[in-house]
Amino acid sequence: MLARVDDIDRWLSPSRRAAIVRAVELMRGNLVIANSASDDAIEGYVLMLTPFPEPIVENVCSRFMHGYLGDRTYAPMPAQVAHECRLAIADTLAERGRIKLVLDAEVYESPTEADHAKIAEHHAQFVKETAERSRMRSAQPREPERPHRNPAAMAELAERTARREAAERAAEAEPNPQTKETEDAA
Repeated sequence: MLARVDDIDRWLSPSRRAAIVRAVELMRGNLVIANSASDDAIEGYVLMLTPFPEPIVENVCSRFMHGYLGDRTYAPMPAQVAHECRLAIADTLAERGRIKLVLDAEVYESPTEADHAKIAEHHAQFVKETAERSRMRSAQPREPERPHRNPAAMAELAERTARREAAERAAEAEPNPQTKETEDAA
């Protein structure tokens, strides 16, 4: 697997400037580049296509030139060529990623018989402690003590209640002076 990752990394090595210029000039119809605007255009292709492998850049430019990609009339922009290059190497990058996942995976050792025995011992201890705590919680809690009542205070409370009730009865029995005046006026 390491050898395959090395092969993929070597294959994905960036393109040389000369290879990109040659492929782009062929794609653009072998036009002679006479002014600085064309030089800038070629530099745009170089900038965008350098990260991709030379065989991919040449293949994609050839496919544009033969009309398999693009609109078959105008030379593609650097971003269009770079997009097609990305699509062309996507499967290889995915394969490399899958291999790296396998190579970078953590390896766990299986527990030994001694480990299993230790785990069982800890589990038994945990169950024992939990059962003991459960029994302690299930014991009936003591009933809280009733509040202490002072007999003198209770007698005073009863006396005040009786006086209040007597005053209320007396107030109900007496005619209200305001109601008497309204009855006389009527």
